[in-house]
Amino acid sequence: MEDRTLQVLEFPKILEMLSEQAVCEETKTKCLSLCPSTNIYEAEIRLKETSEADSLILKKGAPPISPVRNVSGSLFRCENGGVLSMSELLNIAHVLRISRGLADYACDEDFEENFHVIYSYLSDIYTDKRLEKLISGSIISDEEMADDASAELLSIRRKMKSLHLKVR
Repeated sequence: MEDRTLQVLEFPKILEMLSEQAVCEETKTKCLSLCPSTNIYEAEIRLKETSEADSLILKKGAPPISPVRNVSGSLFRCENGGVLSMSELLNIAHVLRISRGLADYACDEDFEENFHVIYSYLSDIYTDKRLEKLISGSIISDEEMADDASAELLSIRRKMKSLHLKVR
């Protein structure tokens, strides 16, 4: 499609409005780079996705999503034996929490039948509640680990507290 046609249709403004609804920077960028399809089959699929999403939001409300950071670099480092910061671990726990929420959002018995296009996206979401809870329960903030994150840490902190009391 010609640039002039897209300008007349105010397509860039539509993309800007769409990108403002995105919760992730990568998604905002993808929204801004969308272009109309000239392939009738692809256009029909996109229309079906949009129609299903609209019906789904009317039926169940907005999906439980919130801003997330891209954790692919952290996961790659972890897979290769790297050590992650507490901030990176908290980001991973947050992504796991959002993933679980989306999986739960799509778990109605009639979801696959009524929203099969969107179901095909949501059915492949990875969840790991155990890991999510383990990270969330072990790390209080970017700079503070919970006392009971490990038995060894708990022991060290108890000894430190005891020594601190003795010094006082």
